[in-house]
Amino acid sequence: MKFLKLTFCALSLILLASCNSLSFDEQEYYEYRVYKIDSEDKQQQVMKFLRMAYVPAMYRMGLSRIGVFVNAKKNDDYDIHMILPFNGMGQYAGRSEYLMNDRVFMDDAAVFFGSSKDNPPYLRIDSSFFKAFSSMPFIEMPEESLRDKKRIFELRVYESHNDEKAALKRDMFNVDGETQLMRDLGKGPDFFAECLSGKNYPNLTYMLSASSLEENKAYWQNFLQSPRWAKMKQIEKYKGTVSKIEKKFLKPVDFSEL
Repeated sequence: MKFLKLTFCALSLILLASCNSLSFDEQEYYEYRVYKIDSEDKQQQVMKFLRMAYVPAMYRMGLSRIGVFVNAKKNDDYDIHMILPFNGMGQYAGRSEYLMNDRVFMDDAAVFFGSSKDNPPYLRIDSSFFKAFSSMPFIEMPEESLRDKKRIFELRVYESHNDEKAALKRDMFNVDGETQLMRDLGKGPDFFAECLSGKNYPNLTYMLSASSLEENKAYWQNFLQSPRWAKMKQIEKYKGTVSKIEKKFLKPVDFSEL
């Protein structure tokens, strides 16, 4: 597993050098899904399903760098969060048919799928679908993930009150360099993505990694004190582009590749 992660990291660096010439179809797509769960024992049921059946099937389908997380701050929050990278919209659209025809998956998931509708393991799945930014067209694996070290992730959602403002906020990252500023400050982000459909549309969503909550806090202090950020946020067209910011701190489970 570590060899595969390091190999992907080397490939990522090669692809990054040519990202400015990427076309629309060469950017990744992501599903961010949240299993809504109301108890610890049901969380363990869903976790077993993901570990033993769902995630292995996604790897067989050709996905990689799958992230599986739980809340890093609240022990009484039993939701499970997933980041699923797809190489195209066709792969995403064909997932259900693929799974239903994957006999290994159906056998591995038989007990889970046999649960009663009166006592299901999860309540529902919140799902949103995204297209990666041109400034970060694929997930960049953090060093902590590549080396299986302790890590936390901050997931940020920037909502806008209309599509024009959402497009302008994306330009702030893609055109005027907010993505590169985050890289240059020493703790690069893992992905940036435009919401195509789903919860709290329109929005952009991105993820940052750190070795600890304290490191994450120090990173944001450096960012807010950056002269480049002070100049960037004064650009008139970008003012008022974000109506709400939502953030979550997540920690990976032991079978998460991110």
